[in-house]
Amino acid sequence: MIAGGTGLAPFRAFWQQLAMAPRPANGYKHLLIVGQRTRKNMPFENEILAMVMANILDVEIIFSADECKPSFSGNEITYEDIPGRKGYIDKVIRDVAVEERLAKMIENGAFLFLCGTGALARTALDAIDSCLCNRFDIFTSLKQPKTRGTIDFSELCQCNDFVGVRKGKGKEKRLLLVINAGVYDMKKLFSLHPGGDSMLKLYCGMDATKAWNAVKHSETPEVAAMLEMFDTKQHLRNVEINLVDGENDWYRHGWKAMTNTLVEIQNAISLAFEKNWDSGTYSLAEKDLGEHFTVWERKAVWRSKCSLLKGEFFISTHNRLWSLFLPTLFGDDFDELLSGMGDRTDYYDLRMEELQDKEEHRICDVIFPLLKQELDRVSVAAVEDIAVPAELHALMEEVRSVDDALLEGIKSYLIAGLAVFENHKSPLLPAFHANFDSCIVGILNEFDIFMSKLALLVITYFGDEKVKRVADRPNVKRGGLGGDVDHTFRHLTDKDEMIIRGQVTPKCPMHLGS
Repeated sequence: MIAGGTGLAPFRAFWQQLAMAPRPANGYKHLLIVGQRTRKNMPFENEILAMVMANILDVEIIFSADECKPSFSGNEITYEDIPGRKGYIDKVIRDVAVEERLAKMIENGAFLFLCGTGALARTALDAIDSCLCNRFDIFTSLKQPKTRGTIDFSELCQCNDFVGVRKGKGKEKRLLLVINAGVYDMKKLFSLHPGGDSMLKLYCGMDATKAWNAVKHSETPEVAAMLEMFDTKQHLRNVEINLVDGENDWYRHGWKAMTNTLVEIQNAISLAFEKNWDSGTYSLAEKDLGEHFTVWERKAVWRSKCSLLKGEFFISTHNRLWSLFLPTLFGDDFDELLSGMGDRTDYYDLRMEELQDKEEHRICDVIFPLLKQELDRVSVAAVEDIAVPAELHALMEEVRSVDDALLEGIKSYLIAGLAVFENHKSPLLPAFHANFDSCIVGILNEFDIFMSKLALLVITYFGDEKVKRVADRPNVKRGGLGGDVDHTFRHLTDKDEMIIRGQVTPKCPMHLGS
């Protein structure tokens, strides 16, 4: 038990219960670490002394203003003056003997409880080895986090690289999300979150206020109070108050909304690859698959083998990007983004029609059936080896790289557009018309490059004749810019498949990006 200030009070129930419980046969004693300002502030001295004398508790006490050490003997707690012996709870935890005691207790199945302010919880987290974090149960004082400094949305949306696939961008070490305008660092919370790290990762780089309120965390004081532990002392700057009405709507419903959707897609795809392709096993046989070289264009990489089941997950993830996520991304939000550009929208419409009609788009439409056929063929031919063949594995990794590059490329142009709103005073048009135009053209060019790269990969692997034969089949499902997705009723971040176009009645209707 770790208690700071008035956080000691709730632990009275702990030691009172321990006093009534049967004594462990092995003589096990519980540990209480207390931090107070002065010895005069130390409450419950008689009760604590009784617990120590009854061999129920071992107690460590430290004061931030008094240089002394407690002694438990006789009828009262006495304090010996020791120069330099003052500080905070983290000083006690970092003591070698206490650290070893904590580690041994945890190894033997003990649980760690902490009660105090968010600041105390942060210092305790920093002092305790990360291997102990999974057993934390934390209660902090409920008060609104104090924020200082600001962060722009264009910076926030870059702080979502929890997989580390986008190296060198300068933001991969920061994993931030926003709740009620406050900015919070998620790295330490990953190991503490009772619901696992997946939901947190899905909202990295985003405003998670709606999700926070939806699960009623705002109505649970002990949960809401934990926010202070992860407060970055920043808040999300409100750019909209500096914009005139028309540009305000354009920013909120166009640029910001499309960026939110893009980050949500990026998180969903990254998490799917991380959980279902990069790690995890689904059967005992998968543990012994071994490793192999994957070679593409004379570039060889030594990789862990992936099972055929993982291959199914892979092609399903890519198909969701092409058939669902991209049509959604280039749906209502993109239309709003284009709407502020006046007559220039005619050019964008023509450019999008041109991209839809390209041969590369038709090839991208059939990547899923081609990969599915290949995986089925391998599965039927497999006798003992249930791994994805090295050649197909190499192709899949190249496809993933192209998928990631598309999302990161589109994000870079959205960030450039957001920066205009953040760094300049309204009205922004017509002065920055060329800046916005170059961003929109850049987004469409990124999609063109994406299609070309994917088409080249597929033709290289399957051959031009086979690809053309499959592409010429009637009733090929279209994706990309030609996808027929009218509405999505749940977040892209849901584990289950999207409920599309009312095919299934959703429990909690929600329009993506609204």
